[in-house]
Amino acid sequence: PDGASCRPTRESSDLALSASDLAAAYLGTVRFTTLRGAGRVEERNAGAVDTADAMFATRLQPWSYH
Repeated sequence: PDGASCRPTRESSDLALSASDLAAAYLGTVRFTTLRGAGRVEERNAGAVDTADAMFATRLQPWSYH
């Protein structure tokens, strides 16, 4: 909250994955660790998958009332 900022960078990404895999992780249906195990995430910097899991962690599972 205090002191956070966002800015463009020319640094390489820590992870490489498709938009659909990112969406699945964002919605909470799958963890980055699982995606890495399936060969769907390339970890470019050590520890990036664990960091992403922590950043996207949620205790709520997606559901639909239909």
